[in-house]
Amino acid sequence: MALRFTRITHWQTHEAQLRDIRTRVFIQEQGIPEELEWDEWDADAIHFLVLDSEGHSLATARLIYDTPTQVRMGRFAVLPPYRHQGVASGLLRYMIGFARSQGVEDVSLSAQQSVQALYAREGFECRGEPYSEAGIPHQAMILHLRDRPLRQDLTLGQDERVHRFHDIDSYRDALLTLLPQARQQIRLLTADMEPNLLDDPRLLEALSTFVRRGSSQKVRILAFDDKAPVRQGNKLLKLALRIPSSYHLRVFRPQVAFPDQVYGLVDDQGLILRHHHARWEGFVCYKDPALVQRLTDEFERWWNTAQHSLEFRQLRL
Repeated sequence: MALRFTRITHWQTHEAQLRDIRTRVFIQEQGIPEELEWDEWDADAIHFLVLDSEGHSLATARLIYDTPTQVRMGRFAVLPPYRHQGVASGLLRYMIGFARSQGVEDVSLSAQQSVQALYAREGFECRGEPYSEAGIPHQAMILHLRDRPLRQDLTLGQDERVHRFHDIDSYRDALLTLLPQARQQIRLLTADMEPNLLDDPRLLEALSTFVRRGSSQKVRILAFDDKAPVRQGNKLLKLALRIPSSYHLRVFRPQVAFPDQVYGLVDDQGLILRHHHARWEGFVCYKDPALVQRLTDEFERWWNTAQHSLEFRQLRL
């Protein structure tokens, strides 16, 4: 099947897709009455929507905060054609990673007994006796994240958690942890090459080590503003201009609008993304090949329509 990725969203944004999946699974397939399926929690819950690379909806679930450190997961629904392909387990692990990144300590849910093993494999434990809900046997389960050791430690290709950052310092730390782990290729979409961040001396040393490994190691930088890096004496720009065989630079054409999001892609596994190029909020993930593939396709489309910078060329001369 096509590569898939999980989108964090809200009812007001993707109601049609969320409602369609749950109608087909819970109301039509399982016979749950509509008045039990739709409730007041949907409006305020955080919803997760699994899509494939072609935009088809595969699955959904929601997360509800009871307190800042206690949440409930529920409404896990996977459309029939996509079952037994790891969609449900991938979605569950993604949600656990999200909860952990938000400082959540306890995750509870009401599991249908037929899929209870799915949650048990991720560390959920039974709480109390089984019961019936909408005529279907259920089991209450809970996961104590504060007592659960991390399985991997910020390793490219292994750690599937979503790690969020909210300020410039944590963003810098995330850059310095992810980018030096590259083995094949780094792609950077940036507004102005981020002075004092992308040209942090520690990061420049790691990039230098990376490109010295061989001729196949490449860093591609796609920028919007090519004047500011020149004016500011950006150190990454100077490094890139010295080694044009390893660093490739292009800029957006004037008629092309720059996107809100900026990101770095590491090999085919890791990414660091800021939701807006003028702010520091975002996330880093060390293993999300589906999202990396989607953003790589986007990057390549922009790269193929971008141009070489006259500003950069004059600085090289």
